[in-house]
Amino acid sequence: MKLCLHFFLIFCYALPIFSQNSAVAEDVKNIRYKIQASIDSLDVLSSEPSEFQIAIQEKRDILNDAFQAENPLAIHQGYHLLAYDYLSNDDTVLARESFEKSKKFAKLSKDPGALALSYNDLANYYAIAEKNYDKAFQYSDKSIDLYKKIHDTVGLSKAYHNDILMALEANKLRKVYSTIIKARKLQPEELITDSSIA
Repeated sequence: MKLCLHFFLIFCYALPIFSQNSAVAEDVKNIRYKIQASIDSLDVLSSEPSEFQIAIQEKRDILNDAFQAENPLAIHQGYHLLAYDYLSNDDTVLARESFEKSKKFAKLSKDPGALALSYNDLANYYAIAEKNYDKAFQYSDKSIDLYKKIHDTVGLSKAYHNDILMALEANKLRKVYSTIIKARKLQPEELITDSSIA
């Protein structure tokens, strides 16, 4: 009888934990869906104030859900998306604040890919909004180093791409050339032919 009572008590104690874990998993799925939908709609964001406000509210909803789920990676992604909305609307103060918060939560998530993305975002911010290329290249170098460390060639190629664009904007042609050489090393040898060399 005591054994049955113990199993009953364990069952009553464990059932809410399991249901809570499935509820958290469902929350994370919903957040991921909202983030993907927001990413998919980035290229259709127009300069209409009403559409901008809708986009901002979507990102705030993502952030609210991410904070409720206590998911630092989702919070990082929400701030990442929000920052680009602000930047596209020339609100550099809120863009920078959102990029910094994105970096903070990327660190808290302990996801090196998220942190590398945040460094790349800040490089973009300083190049685009402040024309501070020295600071932009510092963040870009951090991003590139981290992508190399985790062997993320997709992230690394995007970081090299941004580095090249920033160097062109800053008229640093030697940096453009050296970054192109580094980026070419990502391409498998069998794909490099005489005709592909410009």
